[in-house]
Amino acid sequence: MNGTADPAVRGCYTVAYSGNEGGTGQLVVDFSVNPDGSVASATVSDSTLANPTFEDCVRKVYEGLTFPKAPGATDASRPYTFKNGQNQAAAAPSQ
Repeated sequence: MNGTADPAVRGCYTVAYSGNEGGTGQLVVDFSVNPDGSVASATVSDSTLANPTFEDCVRKVYEGLTFPKAPGATDASRPYTFKNGQNQAAAAPSQ
């Protein structure tokens, strides 16, 4: 992934949680990329935040991404960890 989603996901987070309680937790986005680089589908597969508006914003960010062309379809997941109070959203470390 080219990392272009991370600033937009941080924007979703800032809008959802700036000045609000909560916002600490994890979220995982599962997405499928077509061979032409367009995103076929994106879903929030796991979230401890329980904020449908925020999760929908993140899903829409992924649906709007474009990736390099590939010989076939690709499925991927992207984990995020959020910590309110620091107003930060970061990709979780790879395992």
